[in-house]
Amino acid sequence: MKDTYIQPWQTPRQVIGPGGESWALLEHDAYIRELDKLSESGLSDLIRQAYELPVTADELSKKRTGLYKAAGGHSVFAGGLADYAHALLASWHAHQDGSVLESQPHVGPLASLFEESVRQGKLITTSLYRIKPLALTGEGETAPILEAGEHGLLLRGRTTFLADALFADELLVFVQAEGDSTPTTIALVPVNAPRLRFRISELLDYGLTVEYDGVFIPWSRVIVDRHAAYARAWLEHPVAKAVADYQWTYRQQDLLDILTGTAFVVAEQSGRNRDHHVQVVLGEIVQELETVKALLLAAEIGGATSESGVFLPEAVSLQAAKKAAVALLERVFEQARRLGGGLIADNPNLNGTDPAEEDLALAWALYTVGSERAYRRLQHELYAFGDPIQQTFRFFEEYPLETLKSRYNQFWETRKPALTGRE
Repeated sequence: MKDTYIQPWQTPRQVIGPGGESWALLEHDAYIRELDKLSESGLSDLIRQAYELPVTADELSKKRTGLYKAAGGHSVFAGGLADYAHALLASWHAHQDGSVLESQPHVGPLASLFEESVRQGKLITTSLYRIKPLALTGEGETAPILEAGEHGLLLRGRTTFLADALFADELLVFVQAEGDSTPTTIALVPVNAPRLRFRISELLDYGLTVEYDGVFIPWSRVIVDRHAAYARAWLEHPVAKAVADYQWTYRQQDLLDILTGTAFVVAEQSGRNRDHHVQVVLGEIVQELETVKALLLAAEIGGATSESGVFLPEAVSLQAAKKAAVALLERVFEQARRLGGGLIADNPNLNGTDPAEEDLALAWALYTVGSERAYRRLQHELYAFGDPIQQTFRFFEEYPLETLKSRYNQFWETRKPALTGRE
């Protein structure tokens, strides 16, 4: 097949500044810096690999990495949502003809969208933040977020994306109807669609706002149309999200390694590593980190081939690892910040971007846990999929409780004769 991969930033898009003025991306310093990072990262190969699904255990292990590793893990793709979008789309395409994912008759077909994206090497990203209404007048009057017409849907609203959206060709969009707690509509929207705007600031670290000011989405680009049950199956079914969650959790494991190492370094530099209670806390963090790694390994070992021929990690271990990683991220970030806070506060002239040789370790701590950028990164890791408590509740809903119940019943069946005196 002829290589038709294009540079994703060649796709034109409408970009505006905080005040609504038109901005040229090639005059934006932070954007230019990202281009420089990505120029040597083999992005076309990474995009091609992002669409591939594993058919063996060895191929599954290769999905531990992805676009998030571009530029050594320090690019706009480090947040992991571009990898998540590609893995979702590929899994949907692989499993849509089975008994798990059904397509609505008037949308799609997904195969055409997927094959077009693969053939042209389109870079896709997504956001699961709720789309908020756009104000139509100064009085705050708003229009419906979603309206249906004869030929498609009309989308109005605004939502938060990571800065990787500036380098994408298409956005995988999830729309929640008013009053619903989960998406009811899924669509694939080109970044150069008329009336779609990117509102950005001087810095790209904090994400951006995408505005849909009456964006028309033809039925051919709608994957699920205003149907909560269909949308939940496509987004939440273990078969649909297994590869995406596997890649997401391995990426978070990498981040946990970095944060844990940072906590140990600042504890040593501050002398707090000799305190008994600090040693206990650090020991518990290491124990929890190894638990995440063990759960991911168990997911790999327990993996199996789906009806569609895709090798998928074992679902329960994977979801347990995903939840454990989120919980540990918050804890290790807070401990590293607490242990290094005094050192950072006591060095007001510390340069986090170009430090002196003797300040490298402390500057890294400032960059990793002590800056606004670090805090915003933590919020993304914790809340990219919504409230962590709600995510845990969904895990409870999906957990195979019958296995535990059967063991409980089996135990009492063996004990009943002794308790009743009828042995």
